[in-house]
Amino acid sequence: SHKVESGDPVILLGKEDSYALKVSYGFVASSEEKMEIADGYINLLRADVAGAVFDNGMIFNQNGEMIGLVNNAASENKALVTVYSISDIKNELELMSNGKGIPYVGVHGVALPEELETEKLGEGVWVKEVETDSPAMEAGIQPGDIITKIGEEKVSDMNEYRSMLLKSAVKETIVLYGLRKGADDNYVDMEFKVIIGKK
Repeated sequence: SHKVESGDPVILLGKEDSYALKVSYGFVASSEEKMEIADGYINLLRADVAGAVFDNGMIFNQNGEMIGLVNNAASENKALVTVYSISDIKNELELMSNGKGIPYVGVHGVALPEELETEKLGEGVWVKEVETDSPAMEAGIQPGDIITKIGEEKVSDMNEYRSMLLKSAVKETIVLYGLRKGADDNYVDMEFKVIIGKK
């Protein structure tokens, strides 16, 4: 689904207002949007499907390959069908199909802003929000912290962070290493022991 571009034709199979399955045709209106979720991002596709108001379903390219799952109920723009990119949720789907929970920490972050990238700080994920009552909050992670490693593996952006997190098991204890700005504006090393939750 990461190869999908605006203008590509699509086939949509789904339910319209909880009625029986319906097939419609249209094209991709946009493929550049991202939706922020806890511990990562999901690429969104928007499809223009004539006369269709689908709440859920699947969307396929012209080769019959599934490229996403429809979740129009979460969208404010009902003129276009909102689709979760299958490439971004296939690992979660596999976990759920095997009866496993999706590992959850509760961090909202971005790649380290350019103004903070220095030789001393290196790369990492800058925490902009920690969800209430999440494993991250219980471990003491705060907005403004910089996560640099999960265990012994370095983290440079949210894609790497999410990929590593999904390899963890629910209730497993992992160690996140990072940096926190001190009172003198210098960053100090931090270590957070996080018990993985689930979504």
